[in-house]
Amino acid sequence: MIALHLRNWLRSHPRLHRAASSVVVRFTGSYEARFERALLEAVHDAGCFWDVGANIGEYVRKVTDQGVSTVVAIEPSEACCQQLRRLPSAPLVIEAALSDEDGHASFSVNAGPLAVSNHLTRTTDQEGVGVRTSRADTLVARGVPTPDVIKIDVEGFEGEVLDGMPLLLQNKTLKTVCMEVHFAQLQERGIGNEPARIVRVLRAAGFRVHWVDPSHLIAQRRRADRIRN
Repeated sequence: MIALHLRNWLRSHPRLHRAASSVVVRFTGSYEARFERALLEAVHDAGCFWDVGANIGEYVRKVTDQGVSTVVAIEPSEACCQQLRRLPSAPLVIEAALSDEDGHASFSVNAGPLAVSNHLTRTTDQEGVGVRTSRADTLVARGVPTPDVIKIDVEGFEGEVLDGMPLLLQNKTLKTVCMEVHFAQLQERGIGNEPARIVRVLRAAGFRVHWVDPSHLIAQRRRADRIRN
């Protein structure tokens, strides 16, 4: 938890944060590249992969190339879902935002319908559109294949996604959770301590949590608790 407090402190001091980030990138490579390597290693023997916040399918294409047989792309943007359905890999596309409740929410599209920075919003947004929300546990109960690996990139609503999957997190089929934690967005929402809670939730479900860089974590189920495909 000390590391999380240090990250939050650095983000409150932009000049120091930029300097620290440049040092990390210089010696270890870009954040996204390290996360991608860890994710692709995790899906090496996976049968089902969920891409939560799939956007237009960058990771959908990459995990399909790794031989994953079943890919579920979960994305609230209608425009992005249209792009996903055109992919030759033919993922199962679910047009919804994963959250902690089944219902509807406002989805900010200020940067354009395909922007990676689009996100749910709890406030009225003139540029927002109504989208469906779903709990992950609801999707599994309705027959969506249970994932071996999940990637979560939801621009500051990571906690809500986890809160909607307590049963899935206990399912031994799920071996790995790969997540981008958006510290700045969480601070803007007034829940700067959310990253620490996310780590606690994952650990309580039997995962070992490793930060591959200051913004991305990989949570892997303890080997003794896993089941084979």
